[in-house]
Amino acid sequence: VHAFQPLANGRIMIAESGARRIIEINRAGKILHSVKLHVHKPHPHRDTRLVRKIANGNYLVCHEGDGAVREHDGKAGKVVWEYDVPLFGKPRRGGHGPQAWGNQCFGAVRLENGNTLIATGNGHSVLEVTPGKKIVWKLQQKDLPGITLAWVTTLEVLPNGHYVIGNCHAGPKNPLVIEIDPKTKKVSLCWGSQTGKTTTIYVGLGWAICEAPAPILWVWANEKQARNFANDRFLPFCEDTRAIARHLPKTLEGKIDRDRASALRIEFDRCSLN
Repeated sequence: VHAFQPLANGRIMIAESGARRIIEINRAGKILHSVKLHVHKPHPHRDTRLVRKIANGNYLVCHEGDGAVREHDGKAGKVVWEYDVPLFGKPRRGGHGPQAWGNQCFGAVRLENGNTLIATGNGHSVLEVTPGKKIVWKLQQKDLPGITLAWVTTLEVLPNGHYVIGNCHAGPKNPLVIEIDPKTKKVSLCWGSQTGKTTTIYVGLGWAICEAPAPILWVWANEKQARNFANDRFLPFCEDTRAIARHLPKTLEGKIDRDRASALRIEFDRCSLN
């Protein structure tokens, strides 16, 4: 699974590589809807990357192995639009870093103007493509001063119109995450490794617990990592931060209830974190 998405109707969308399908489940795990994906070069690791259900009810799917972005009809899975990421006349080069070359697209976002924004993976770029498949904006490998793009992955559009771009396998001298203004291509924020990203995340979660409580799901690669992080960092952070600590579950004696504040689930007084 390379992509999942909580939906407005309470369902969760999950894209499955290998099985080459998209399912929608309820919170109890029951499959309520399923569509098959059209994949030309099946591979359990590369069938899909990021997938999103978009405003019209269709699924926008990045097929990494095929080097294509396809919009699948939300009811039957029929391909209603697709774009083959171009190689721009260059031969493929293996590897993952800045010297590699290919069209293994990773992320795609449907913009409000109807165009599609595409992170091209080892194409080292971001492309904005019209419904007629014309490129009207692009960010290439060396366009940002002092930054080299490698495997371009995560792609998000912020409320202020800026783009957030993931830059994987680019080496220690390049940022992992970049925020840019697409109008000027000016970088407003970039993050490298070991620069406090995780701390920033759980400080933000602390604010949400106190100021905007709602159910929280924090996804880790495996249970061991989740337990270690919770026990070593997040639970002590919650206990040591007075504003958060008062929302932790308590026993009748006023102590922290360890049965309801565990490594994998914390039942705060106004929300829960899993």
